[in-house]
Amino acid sequence: MKKLVLLATLLNAVTIFAEKEDGHKNKISIGGAYFQDMYKTKKRSGYMPYATFNSNFANLEISLGSLGYRQEITENLSVTGSVIFSDGFKLKPNEMKEGYRSIKKRNTQVAAGGSIGYNFENIATNVSLQGGKRGMSGGMDVTVYLPITEKFGTFAETNVTLYSKKYTDYYFGIKENEIGGKITSKYSPKSSYSYGFGVGSNYAFNDRFGVFALAGLTKYSKEIRKSPIVNNKTSYHVTVGTSFSF
Repeated sequence: MKKLVLLATLLNAVTIFAEKEDGHKNKISIGGAYFQDMYKTKKRSGYMPYATFNSNFANLEISLGSLGYRQEITENLSVTGSVIFSDGFKLKPNEMKEGYRSIKKRNTQVAAGGSIGYNFENIATNVSLQGGKRGMSGGMDVTVYLPITEKFGTFAETNVTLYSKKYTDYYFGIKENEIGGKITSKYSPKSSYSYGFGVGSNYAFNDRFGVFALAGLTKYSKEIRKSPIVNNKTSYHVTVGTSFSF
């Protein structure tokens, strides 16, 4: 899901700063995310597990939903190629509220893409682009990391994501054969975007074990908000987890 991709990007940025503080070559992070569903589903919120693996030795970035290879160009500049196995927004008709179950199933897609990251001082920037058979998306995020003590630090992130017309129409449009119940007309949106921000903190018990927590908000453009199957113009997520370096 798109939430996992954004979460992985944020935690990878924090990992880059952490790498400067210790000599370990690998890091595993596991946890869970509680999020608000943007669609008009019976359950307004949900939970999903989260896991990533970062390796300096093989330049690998692995999560539950993606696989990436990062190549450092300079000390501060890096390029990453990735395959995202669950890009998009998954939706099943039987999960919708009464009156909205005439829609067809929306599946995630396998997307290939890449990103360019540049870090300076305690700021990490990342520009990305990926696409699959259901459309393309891309954007930019900036993460600021602020160490408070030797073991405790905080970070803040802001992002913007653009979605192609094909991408937006597949996940938020309404076709003729989906009209029924409370869905009374077709909807063919153009390209769209979202933007958001997040804040969090991490605490290191020692040079191997640590915990982290973060919360974020995402706001969607009118092309998404006006969709008959979208319930919220803003969604949120809260994530907690632990990390192990070796």
